[in-house]
Amino acid sequence: MTLTEQQQKQIDKQKEAHQHENYKIDLKITEDFILKDFEVHKDILRPEVMTSITLARWLYYHKSLYENRPVLDMGSGTGLQGIITGLNGAQRVDFIDSEKNCVKNTKTNAKKYLKNLEYETIQSDLFSNNEIEKIEMPGKGRHEVYIFNHPFFSQKYIGPVNKSMESNRNIGKEFLMQLYFKIDEDDDIIMPFYHRASIENDPETLIEKGNLYGFFEIQTKETVNILSGLQQGKQSIYHIKKISEQ
Repeated sequence: MTLTEQQQKQIDKQKEAHQHENYKIDLKITEDFILKDFEVHKDILRPEVMTSITLARWLYYHKSLYENRPVLDMGSGTGLQGIITGLNGAQRVDFIDSEKNCVKNTKTNAKKYLKNLEYETIQSDLFSNNEIEKIEMPGKGRHEVYIFNHPFFSQKYIGPVNKSMESNRNIGKEFLMQLYFKIDEDDDIIMPFYHRASIENDPETLIEKGNLYGFFEIQTKETVNILSGLQQGKQSIYHIKKISEQ
């Protein structure tokens, strides 16, 4: 789908901002919970100015969803979401990303913050050759909580930074379709969305108005209006569950 003029301007602004060298930042989740010297590697999306920080704060305040449960952080980038859950009660955290530089960034941060927790990092394209099988770690059992900060904009990408923001495939839909036969009704899926992006990538559109209707249901939708950073405007966090197979 072709982007609107406003969406293209948003993408261009984000691309420019994410062309940077390695840096460290104190990521403020709450007044009392700060990730000191969090590392962001060259050209990786800046989590402090994206939907990533909104999702991280949401996860911090919803610990009951993942306490004592195995978590999978899909498209991990810097590893922020999995690290938040790992520091706040998750039984185990595993990370997966298709980009080598993102996996390296995740490993660096996980090693720093998850010293007393079992975790694994994997480089894999979830949507090629049924690679979703790799997310279930041999000998470790299955996951129960799936976090996926998927690309919001529908456009062909060029390069790893673009790939994190945009895709000419509906990756959110592919993720849910493949996941449906891998999970149970008790499992939980967490997906954010930035409302200035392509509506066909909105989980609510996919589930309530698309061909995933009847397969999943949205448990909660929490929307906030963000006034700073690169993705200003409405952002939502969806808590999703599978509907029982008939």
